[in-house]
Amino acid sequence: MMCGARGMLLALLVVALGGCGGGEGDRDRVGGLFDAARAGEVQAIRSLIAGGAPVDARDGSGRTPLIVAAQAGSTAAARALLDAGADVKATDAEGETAYPFAALGDTPELVGLLLDRGADRVGTKRFGGTPLIAASDRGFVEVVRAILARPDIPIDHVNDLGWTALLEAVILALLAFTWVGRRGFGRRRE
Repeated sequence: MMCGARGMLLALLVVALGGCGGGEGDRDRVGGLFDAARAGEVQAIRSLIAGGAPVDARDGSGRTPLIVAAQAGSTAAARALLDAGADVKATDAEGETAYPFAALGDTPELVGLLLDRGADRVGTKRFGGTPLIAASDRGFVEVVRAILARPDIPIDHVNDLGWTALLEAVILALLAFTWVGRRGFGRRRE
């Protein structure tokens, strides 16, 4: 009986760690897919997926290759992954999708692509913020324009701090101006 239990445990471990035979190759393909997504290597993405790498694989943080491509700001990689069937609404362990990362990366074309492919229009992040609020507070004007070009974006969303995108942009711009003014940057010397 003990041998049967050990055999069952070993079989479960083998399955959990990548399956029987070829587990190492599967891990190589998945790791390669994340590397290709990060580097924006479209041909490698297509080849790895054609070779069996799961398009919505997860890394240790629960990120998918699409989320990694968005973090890297690669529109071409994101397009290749979406064309292969990547889930635009997949979230990482923190509940983040690719869309907020694209907005934080100042990549308006990528933001537009993700929205065109069905990304959550609100896309709330930590502190109840949205990609619009995040792009506004960083001064990413083209990303803000790309988001506002969509008729169904909630522009008056209030985050957990009680701020909208407009209020966040104004407050942070004033803080930046005040900080620069105190340091004397931009002042004429007499």
